[in-house]
Amino acid sequence: MKNIIKSIDYNALKNNILNIKADLHNTKLCAVIKSNAYGHGLNKIAKAIENYVDYFAVIDNKEAINLRKITKKHIIVLGSCNFDNLITAIQQNVEISVDNITQLKMIEIIAKNLKKTISIHLQLDTGLHRLGISNKKDIFRMLAIIKQNKYLNLSSVYSHLGDGANKSRTRAQIAQFNDLTSCITKTIFHLFNTQYWRQVNYLGMVRIGAGVYGYGHPKTTPVLSIQARIIKIQKIKKDEYIGYGSNHKAPKDMSVAILSIGYADGLPYAWAQSGWVLYKDKKCPFVADICMNMSIIEASPQMKVNDYVTILGKDNQSYIFANDIASHSHTIVDEVLTRFGVLSTD
Repeated sequence: MKNIIKSIDYNALKNNILNIKADLHNTKLCAVIKSNAYGHGLNKIAKAIENYVDYFAVIDNKEAINLRKITKKHIIVLGSCNFDNLITAIQQNVEISVDNITQLKMIEIIAKNLKKTISIHLQLDTGLHRLGISNKKDIFRMLAIIKQNKYLNLSSVYSHLGDGANKSRTRAQIAQFNDLTSCITKTIFHLFNTQYWRQVNYLGMVRIGAGVYGYGHPKTTPVLSIQARIIKIQKIKKDEYIGYGSNHKAPKDMSVAILSIGYADGLPYAWAQSGWVLYKDKKCPFVADICMNMSIIEASPQMKVNDYVTILGKDNQSYIFANDIASHSHTIVDEVLTRFGVLSTD
């Protein structure tokens, strides 16, 4: 028997994409499947949705090369441009982001040596202050380099917004983006992601990450489910310690169930403080700190060894969402999902 079952609802995944596309009209859709498709499994996710998207976005050349094995779709590398596997990626028609002149000149040399056209995506910094170029003079210089080289093609210009809840910051970033791109024509512009889905028709393309997997967009449903096997049930007397440390005592005579999942499998350590699993629609709380490969919950009377409990997803009519785990673990949904990327899908 499997200790942990990780599964993807591919029907829900398809419906998520179709529901997102229904709002797009003529706006292109870039599905962000970086970091192993937010932990869901890069190649399987890509194969399931490739007929419904215009672009895929990944984080580095390695992911891009892996993805190219199963799709002919446009692939954009969103991460910092570097030499690791760069020539191989370019030879396989991977499209490269650049955010400074040094990177662009490096790409220009490679293009001339390979005598191959390279699609360039120019990344701007509009206030996130991570990657991107924000100096108009440098933008003009980069545009000139691209225009003068027959092997370079400007495929898009884009930036990242920082905080959808902060309307004034968002307005300032949009204004900055409009200012920096006012001199650029005949290319695709993209700025918005799932968080800004109401504005997706504002530019030529939208990058959807969390929404693909069912989070952050009102017309999508989560696709990832995690179940863990009960490997032992035992009785604990009142005031006996449970688990590592001395912070957890049994509040009464009780039974506990040992689960075959721990923080090495993606379960956040902090989730044990106030979290739960589901068993036949019932919430069963953690009663000890989560271990590396196991965790301990209060047992339900019907539980048996080799039964499965729901860690994430639907159990009959009840749900545990990544939002639940994130809020109780003082983190964000994206981290919860990507943590489970250490597990392979069945």
